Amino acid sequence: MTAQRLAPALTLTAFALLLSGCTFSANLTVSPDAVAKTVEDSLEEKVGTRPDVDCGEEQVDLVNGTVVECVLTDPETLDEYDTTVVINQVEGTDYRVDYTVADQPRAGSGTTPEAEEPAEEPEAEGIRHTVAADSVSRLAADALFREAPPQFEVDCGDGDLEVFLGAVFDCAATHPEGAVYDASITVTDVTETSYSIDVVRAATPRS
Repeated sequence: MTAQRLAPALTLTAFALLLSGCTFSANLTVSPDAVAKTVEDSLEEKVGTRPDVDCGEEQVDLVNGTVVECVLTDPETLDEYDTTVVINQVEGTDYRVDYTVADQPRAGSGTTPEAEEPAEEPEAEGIRHTVAADSVSRLAADALFREAPPQFEVDCGDGDLEVFLGAVFDCAATHPEGAVYDASITVTDVTETSYSIDVVRAATPRS
């Protein structure tokens, strides 16, 4: 089940192009700001909220396995999370970064609002959201990839979809090699700020 929300624990992958040249060392390098921007862009695309990422001041060697320790700041709570970035699949000035965000913030970071009585959430059955079909498609594609790569392209049509508990959307999932599969998306949970889905892809492609 996949929920569309900003979660502190994330392990994701992003691609980037080198934004700075080589230094006087034997290795090509990339600026820490470029690495940080790659992580920020990826998270903004995945969860819809852009964090602030600081990867320090030292140039980063473009060598497979290079580890960069960064700090991610949640823009809403100001909580800071340790973030480990690994440089992989270096080909000239192209590279891939894998990154992992700690599931708990650093002690003492963030804001400390006054304790409030938790508000009662409305019953899920009565909550409805109008969501862009493209947003549901991306969420479903991410769910399929996490379950079993490769990355399918999911198409749930154009326009908007009405998301409510139990809603079912018939979509198409396209394999990178071109085969198209039926995909059924079911909304399994809805709150005032998020929703969750299950995705079932047909075992065989369309004829």
